[in-house]
Amino acid sequence: MLDVRKQMKVESVTEDSSEITVVTTGAKYVFDKSGEAGRIYCHQQLNEQRLLATVDLGYPFSTLSVEYKDDATCVLHTTIGGCGYLRMQVNSDSLLDFYCMGALSPAVSGNLLPDYSAEKNGHILLIDDSGGIGFYPCRGLENVEVSNLIRKGWQINYNLQPYCRFLVSVFPPRPFDEERLLTDRIAHHGSVNQEDPPPYPYPPDDMIEEASKYTNVLTLHEMIWQGKRTKAGQPITCSKELYEDMPWSCHDYVPVDEEEMRRVVATAHASGMRIIPYMSPFYSVAKGKDFLDRIEAALEEYGFDGVYFDGTAMDVLDSYEIIRAA
Repeated sequence: MLDVRKQMKVESVTEDSSEITVVTTGAKYVFDKSGEAGRIYCHQQLNEQRLLATVDLGYPFSTLSVEYKDDATCVLHTTIGGCGYLRMQVNSDSLLDFYCMGALSPAVSGNLLPDYSAEKNGHILLIDDSGGIGFYPCRGLENVEVSNLIRKGWQINYNLQPYCRFLVSVFPPRPFDEERLLTDRIAHHGSVNQEDPPPYPYPPDDMIEEASKYTNVLTLHEMIWQGKRTKAGQPITCSKELYEDMPWSCHDYVPVDEEEMRRVVATAHASGMRIIPYMSPFYSVAKGKDFLDRIEAALEEYGFDGVYFDGTAMDVLDSYEIIRAA
C-alpha cells in the first residue's frame, strides 16, 4: 500500500540573522527574529500559496536557533529567561507544535476569510475551499478571546499557563489523492446474530468473490473479535447479547474463529481485494503504544492491509499522536 509519509516531508530549512524559514509539503512557516517579540507567518503551500495567519508570541526570537532537522521534523529552540525555553517543532504533515516552560500568550491575526469556522474549548478551525488552519491549546489553557472569525483580520488571543502545549495546523498537508478516491471501493461486512444474513461473523467465499466484482476493499466489523461472552464460548444470538459481548472494547484482538479469519483474508486477497478489520482506539481497552502494538501484531499475524477506525480519542493531542503513529 502507499506510504503517505513519503508524500509529506520537511522540504527545506533556511536560516539567517533575521529569520528562519521552514517549508514542508503543505506549509511554510517563517519565524521572524527581527522584532522585539517573536512573530511567525503561517503560509499555505498547496492548492493556493498564501498567508493564512500571523502568530505573535511575546517572547523575543534573538536566540532562536535550529537544533535538529531531517525529512520528518525541524526542531527550533529559544531561551525565555533564566533556564527556561520555548521549543517549536514543525512536522512533515505541516503541524507546528509549541512547548513552553513559561506562560505563553499567542496573539493570532488572520488573513484567511473562512467559509466555515468552528470553536470549542479554545480549539479553533478555519476552512475555505482551498484549505485552512487550526489552533489547538492542548495543555495549560487559561482563557481565550476571539473576535470576528467571519471577517478577514480576525483576532484570537490565548493565555496559556507555564509548561503549556499549543498546536497550529496548516492544511492540506499533502496533495489530494484523486485516483484513490475514484478507485477505492469499499464493502462492509457485519451482522447482529447468526440467523441474520449475511452470515455471522465472517463472510463466505462466494460472497467475497461476488463483492470483488464491484469493490476492492473489504472491511470486517467488530464481531470478528472475541468479546466478553465469546471469550467464554457463549454464542451471540441477538443484538442484546452483542452489546453484552462488546467486542469493540476488547483489549486483545483474538478472532472468534481463527481458521475462518485466515480463510476470509486468503479469499479476499485471491479475489484482488485488500482487507481491513475494525480496531478502534476510541473504544479499545488497550491504549497508546499498547493499542498500536496490537494493531501491528494483528497485521503481521493475519496479513491485513490496514485497519478501520471509527474514532480516535476525545483529546486532540492523543488523537494526533495515534493517527501519526498508525
